[in-house]
Amino acid sequence: MELYNEKINEFVDWVDGTNYLTKAIETLDQSGQARPVSGEQIRKLLQEKLRRPIFAIKGNDNMIRFFSSEESYHMWQEADDEVDYKDDLVLYEFAEPSQYKIKVNGLLTGETRHIISGDKGSQASKAVFTWGVTFGEDYVDDSIAVTYKVENALYATPKTRNMIYTDRLSSVTYDLIDLLDLGSNQVTITFRGQNTGASTTILINIVMVSLNIASRFQFYSASIADTISVPYQLYRNDYSENVLVHVYIDG
Repeated sequence: MELYNEKINEFVDWVDGTNYLTKAIETLDQSGQARPVSGEQIRKLLQEKLRRPIFAIKGNDNMIRFFSSEESYHMWQEADDEVDYKDDLVLYEFAEPSQYKIKVNGLLTGETRHIISGDKGSQASKAVFTWGVTFGEDYVDDSIAVTYKVENALYATPKTRNMIYTDRLSSVTYDLIDLLDLGSNQVTITFRGQNTGASTTILINIVMVSLNIASRFQFYSASIADTISVPYQLYRNDYSENVLVHVYIDG
């Protein structure tokens, strides 16, 4: 049996030649048949991994990232953000400690908000804040990259949006409504200074419910003595806490 005797990386299966990240078969011969990897190439790969098991590099965003090899780092650089396996290439990452700090006013970490599905005018879905980067007591010039990440039991993967803000101390309003779904939405807002490496994180829980008033309800026929019966439905997929429904009668 002909063997594949060219360099491979750590993502290639030694038997069928499939790259488990890209799903491409990398050991095909001229007739299109997959070849098993030769022992010589496996030995070279293992020796290289023993000499240099991890590749670490600091990016322009002051994040230090660890990869299984320099090749996997270049794959990460070249992959589009939409590529499914891009995040899998990073073994670990952390922000380099910075003497600078980001001050965020208007958002309280740990707060819980409630919103009715479809209520796009609600303030509960909006992140409203001012920000500034400081060194000691003084503000410094910097722009910030902000990542809004929403996790919900209904999602296979979190929904994220990335924004850049340049005007410090100006008010920012970002509506999260398109990232939310029924039930508990765990919102993580990460702020990072693009030049200073300053960073901070705000955590918010937004609970979305669905409230429906029965269409057959007619106010003029609902009154029996001093009683009004209004059928409604309240739905959510997370019952970890009670929901209080306020009813207002006008007229």
